[in-house]
Amino acid sequence: MNIIKEQRETIMKENNTAQEKLRLILDKLNKNINTLDINIPLQGDINFSILKEEDFTHIKTIIIEKGEITNITGIPEGLTKLVIQQNLLFNLSDLPGSLRHLEIPYNYLSELNFTELKELEYLNISHNQFEEIENLPKSLVELHCQNNHFKILDFYGLENVKTLNISNNKITVIENLPENIVDFNYENNPSIEFRNSPSIPKEKPADEIDMKQQITYNEALMTYFQLKQQYESGILEKKKKMYTMSTKPKKIKMQELQSLKPACVNCKRPVGTLFKRKDDRYIAICGDAKQPCHLKIELYTGSFSNNEKLMYLFKEHVGDLKDKIIQQKLDTLFNFVNEKTAVEEFKKELNEYNETNMMLKELSDKYNENYHNPQKKELINKKREVIYRYIENVRSLLKEYENNENRELLRTAVQLQVEKLIPETENLRRLTSEHMEMTTDKEYINHYLFKNEVALSKNDFTFGEPQRVIHFRMN
Repeated sequence: MNIIKEQRETIMKENNTAQEKLRLILDKLNKNINTLDINIPLQGDINFSILKEEDFTHIKTIIIEKGEITNITGIPEGLTKLVIQQNLLFNLSDLPGSLRHLEIPYNYLSELNFTELKELEYLNISHNQFEEIENLPKSLVELHCQNNHFKILDFYGLENVKTLNISNNKITVIENLPENIVDFNYENNPSIEFRNSPSIPKEKPADEIDMKQQITYNEALMTYFQLKQQYESGILEKKKKMYTMSTKPKKIKMQELQSLKPACVNCKRPVGTLFKRKDDRYIAICGDAKQPCHLKIELYTGSFSNNEKLMYLFKEHVGDLKDKIIQQKLDTLFNFVNEKTAVEEFKKELNEYNETNMMLKELSDKYNENYHNPQKKELINKKREVIYRYIENVRSLLKEYENNENRELLRTAVQLQVEKLIPETENLRRLTSEHMEMTTDKEYINHYLFKNEVALSKNDFTFGEPQRVIHFRMN
């Protein structure tokens, strides 16, 4: 990124010719044109207020091909289509509210204000530097945002989206995925958890602050284990290479292997890196105890366990407490213990029973919400009914086509399958299997699909302090 910034600065200082070239292009054009297609590379800043100055008042489309444009201002009101591909844009502001089509791939943008773009239908911001995106217009039909740095996406209110490409990001959570999507591409992301999707009503907007903290922890945890895996794999490879290449006796080889000092993952000095888990914390520090580098990773994992397992443990404990209370009552009834002792013991056991029972209720409620949610079951049944009707319609159209060979019937059947049946099938899959993983056995070339009815994170029950990043410092 620093190289690009230096390139921009050099262009603005030494080769800022875009405005003059634009003026020369306009001199050769008819003032009544509605499309301005700039198909030669431009370098530097552009101010499109020149269009009004030169009386080009009918422009509806501006297309700018690959170049080295550094800034664009003065985009005219009334413009409906703007295409700026593969330039050096870091900022783009004051977009006209009339835009319906915005295509700005292969730039270096990290934010855009969509508040005024109420009519926008097509948006392509792929291959940029976005980490988050907000206030997308409800009019949006097609969105391409692949190859950015998104972590969480929320499509609340975007009911009109039919085409969505979010591939090659860092997404782990998607909120409110529109259920009418026809073309959905989400390859090369971490395992995505779909929340409130498809169209599961939600009481209130998600707490973005909490989610960002959660994703930050998840990212840090992923980075920690990637560093650990690379470090340990590197040591193993070096040891294998040393052992194979050496012609010394086996005893000397083993001594050399034990004295091997791997490089620190941060400073690269031959001092090693210490990866350890202590007091519910994942820790990584430089191996040099006297002069350590800045590496300091400390992640608090929180105290958590499987919700279902805990539920059955507490259920068993509640049963034991009931038996104990009954036993105490019988002991009191038959005068096996004096009344004062019996009252004290009863209060103690009753308090423990109430606390344990409250915990059991909380665990049971969470379990039922995950696995016996009536709202979710109703949605699944509705989806299955809709899918069944679409399948019957397709079969009917195909049968009719066999009788009269009307190609329009075949076209309608295919269109129904692509635009209705496939999206609804995908919606049903997300409802019935919130988490899916594919593993490959390379030795036997077998592929295994693992489906989980509930997202794995929903099965965790956290005690006390939540997981968080305490330190994450590297050069």
